[in-house]
This record gives sequence, structure tokens and C-alpha cells, in this order.
Amino acid sequence: MSLLTGEYGASGLYLGISPDIIAGLGSSLTTALTNYAENYNIPDQSGSSGGTSYRFSSFQISLNLDEFFLNQSNQVFSAGWANTQFKIQWNYHICVNTIFNPCENGYIQVYTTNITPTDTVTLTTELTFDYSTSTPVATAQSTELTFSDGLVQIFVQCTNAICIVPVDDIANMVANDFVPTLTTGITNELNTMLPTFTNRIHPILTMPTTLNGYTLQMDLTGSLVQAFTGSGLTPLQTAQLLGELTATKDGNTITPPFQPAFVPEASTLENLQGPLEFTITPYLIQSLMYTGLNTMLPITINPSEVPAASPVQLNTSDSFFSGVAPGLSSYPNLGLQLDVSIPQQIPQVSFNSTGIFASFDIGFGFTILSNPPMFAFAVDIATQMEIYTDVNAISISTIEFSSKLLNLIPNATITSSAVGDVDPTGFDQLVQMLQSAIAIPTFNATMPPELTISNNDN
Repeated sequence: MSLLTGEYGASGLYLGISPDIIAGLGSSLTTALTNYAENYNIPDQSGSSGGTSYRFSSFQISLNLDEFFLNQSNQVFSAGWANTQFKIQWNYHICVNTIFNPCENGYIQVYTTNITPTDTVTLTTELTFDYSTSTPVATAQSTELTFSDGLVQIFVQCTNAICIVPVDDIANMVANDFVPTLTTGITNELNTMLPTFTNRIHPILTMPTTLNGYTLQMDLTGSLVQAFTGSGLTPLQTAQLLGELTATKDGNTITPPFQPAFVPEASTLENLQGPLEFTITPYLIQSLMYTGLNTMLPITINPSEVPAASPVQLNTSDSFFSGVAPGLSSYPNLGLQLDVSIPQQIPQVSFNSTGIFASFDIGFGFTILSNPPMFAFAVDIATQMEIYTDVNAISISTIEFSSKLLNLIPNATITSSAVGDVDPTGFDQLVQMLQSAIAIPTFNATMPPELTISNNDN
């Protein structure tokens, strides 16, 4: 996943993620890492230095993480805590290798102090997140603990009645080793935790329903963009997702032969009215229409396949066909074969305040089933549809995308005829009769378990 700041590209779907959502995810991460640090096992250590032997034991860590932040820079996430406080304490037993061999017991503390709004200890992890393939990958690259001089203190307390052994040098050595031990441990722990997060993300979403035997999949790979005007600890992030529908059956895959071209204004994408906000562009609808139509077309319909109750029968003597094409009377009571196809063109889509306007062409060819069969005429119907689309939370974890056909406006043109004049308006009327029977499928999307939604969440 490319990580950009304020540089939006053309996509079919955008998901705005508010700072509050990101801060909430940071809170879960804070709890997990705090528990990890406080349960982190540092084994006892022993050795010698400068004629002094030592043994350190009973390590205890206390970690407090505050002010979680998440930013992007140079295509890498910087995630961490601007205000980090910790204390590590351990017992020591030290002996000086001299003739008297004096030994001493006590404890050592390394801790943060004098934390102010302008002078803090910061814990930062560099992360990468690749969402460009069907298997997303998140990787913690490195972790750093940064602080100014004087913010980390070392305290040594001897617990013997007489204390004469110099402990400070060895204590400093162990304290200096503690920082890389802790940061490396956090990096490794994050890489253990991150698959739990990425395994819940499905860039290729398989739809719950099939269409004409085709398995439908929505390609939601893409990139993450940080708001150009973003500020604060967790600036708004926008996931720009391809939003392309494909269909597969028997090894054959239908993929739209065009790419998204429209880029919404940044002010539109960054003006969130709730924790999450979806923005749909024409490409997503174009993709749905192209793939959906191509799963059903081309198709050939023979007279025997038309239900007996249908008001129009594929027969040259049917009242509809004799009315629109009088020349068919020269071929009485013969069946008509109907071939329906869709030109390989991009459906046109636009939005307004009431819904979606879409237009596309469908071709109809009629063949008289004489002996031999004879081409009769062909009709091209340019169809305009007005669709109302709604998004609702049907539970705290499921979003429903539903649509309703509001209007259907056909414009038929006779492209060729071998039977004389054909009246195209009859086909317009026939298509309009079908409007009440057209139903647009409803799709549901399940949100990650960390998120709860309602109909007030836009």
C-alpha cells in the first residue's frame, strides 16, 4: 500500500477514517504493549568488569504509554507515544575481586523523570503496510526510544549496613543495554501481533450471491492517504480502494477493460461527518454495470423459452411484432429467435442529490426461424436509469448497501431491417413495462470487530 499525504488518486471507493477511530485502535495497541512490557521476562545476568563480578536478578518493568500518534512520512508509518514513562528495577549482588573480597547487595532503578509538555520521552515504531495485493502485509521495521539528557535517571540503593563497592559503572552498562533490549522486543512483539490485524482485512471481497453462475468479487486493494490538512496526534486517513467488480465462472473471468478516472476534491474526502464515511465515484457503478451485464449477455432466447403467460411471444404473428414490424406478416406464424448483446463500451454514470444516473446500450437482433433462418431486424436501445442508493447500519457490525430503480428511460433505434419499416417506439414501451420487475441486488459488508457502527455514522 502506498502511503501518501494529501495526494489522492482515481478510485471507485474511498473510506474516510476519523482521528477518533485511529485513536481507538491506538488505545488497544497501548494496552497490548503495556501488558507485553510488564510481563516481559529479562533473565538473570552475571559477569565481571574491571575486577568486579556481579549478578543481577528479579527484573521488574513498569511502562506507561500516553499520547498515541500515527503519521506518514516517506511512505512509512510512524506510530508511537509522545509521552512514555517507564521504570525498571532489579536486585544486584556485586563482589570486588581483592584480598578482602568485599560484596554488596541492593537494587538499581532506571526511570524517566521531569516529563513536561515540551520535554518528553518518545517511543516510535516505523511500520509499513502493503494493501496492494490480495494478501495484506504489515511489518514493524524498527523501534526507537528518544529522550533528552537528564530525562532518564539511574538510582542505586545499597541494602547492606556498610556499602563500599562502586556500583554505578556496572549499573550504567546494564541500563544502556536495557533500551535496545526493550525496543527490539517491542518490534518483535508488534510483528507477532500485526498478522492478527491483517488477517481481518480482505482486499478481495467475495460477494454472498452469484449471478448467472458467476462468482462475484470486489477488488478493494488500494492505498492509504493522510489528510493534507491533517494535524494532531492521529490525523484523518483515507483508504482509496479500487472498487472493481469481477466475475468468474469455469475459469473465465470478466474484468472491466477501463480504469477509474475521477478524483474527488480533497475537501470532500476530508470533511467527515462521522467516525467513518464512504465516498463512491462513478467507476464503482460503471464496474458493477459492465460486469453485471456481461455475466448475462450475450444470450440467445428461443420461442420455447418464453413463458406462456408472457404478454409478448416470439412469433411473427404476435400482436406486438405485427404492430411494430408489419412486414413480418409475409412470414406468418413463424418463431423468432432473439439475440441480446451489449456493445463493448463503458457505461456512463453521474451522480446528483437524488441518486445515480446511468446509461448504456443493449442490442437486440431478431431472426425468423424459417427454413433456412432469415435475419429480420436489429434494434439498439440506449437506456438511461435513475437509481436511488442507500447505506444503512443493520447491526452494530454490518453495513447494508441497497438500491432502488426510480426511473427507466429507453430510446430505441432500428439499426438494420430486412422486413421493411420497424417502429422503434414499441420497444421503448416494452422496456418501460419491465421497470417494475427489475430488482437491484442488496450487498452487506461486515466491519472489523473493533468497530461498532450506527445509522448516525454516515
